[in-house]
Amino acid sequence: MNRPRGITLIEILIVLAIVAVLTTIALPNYQEYIRRSRHSDAMIALQHIANEQEQYYFDNNRYGTNFASIGVPGTSPDGYYTLSLASVSNSMFIARASPVSATSQAGSGRFEIRSNGQKGWDPGEDGTFECDWKDASRARVRC
Repeated sequence: MNRPRGITLIEILIVLAIVAVLTTIALPNYQEYIRRSRHSDAMIALQHIANEQEQYYFDNNRYGTNFASIGVPGTSPDGYYTLSLASVSNSMFIARASPVSATSQAGSGRFEIRSNGQKGWDPGEDGTFECDWKDASRARVRC
């Protein structure tokens, strides 16, 4: 008996269903992984601000009050975060990185660094920086 060779429509539909299920599971996990990996963009920018502020303090016996005075741009290197100096006095500073709303980082939490070296992460973007930077690299952490 001769059977026709080739792939049947049922076999193609089964393969498509399997691919759809795998994509449904994998895509959100991949997007969350990418989002967490981009947290380093904020951390690098804030560490750079802290280094430049300390250099400015060494030269002028006070911290710089704006980014122009310390020679730092207002965005992170990859452009996923907007940088700001939340508080500055002669003896202390607080720098923050907030996610740009038009990027995939929107809603991923704000980061801050203080002149005393304290580093905070606000996952809910509600103004409470109770988490440390190391918490930001973990999946779905609630500190």
